[in-house]
Amino acid sequence: MLAESYPSLLTVNSLLLRNRGYTVKEITCTAELIKYFAMLNDEKQPDVLIIDPYLVDMQGSDTWGMETIYNLRDKFPTLSIIVLSGHPRCVELAELCGSVDVVLTKPVSSTALDNTIKHLLQDKTMH
Repeated sequence: MLAESYPSLLTVNSLLLRNRGYTVKEITCTAELIKYFAMLNDEKQPDVLIIDPYLVDMQGSDTWGMETIYNLRDKFPTLSIIVLSGHPRCVELAELCGSVDVVLTKPVSSTALDNTIKHLLQDKTMH
């Protein structure tokens, strides 16, 4: 699952992931992400969530990406979460929060993102 509020980045990263063989669900705002996860149970959750911590709610609430990450981690503890951000403060906050598995700084190469996903998926199969 790829959650990104910038359409161009969402399109490019989604295409790169699909070209590497991943199934990608695209999410453009926190409201959409919260709604999607509200309909799931633990068995049907995505393997990996890649999220920009600056993801915002385009429908007017004050919910943003980091708050959503905290909530998702509580409800879905086995969900692997990758924070992908170009803002140094967000990267620092994500690393400190303890609710994410990996923090990557934009721009990230498709190889680095692919290797990170593979590592997280391999860790899941070992547990």
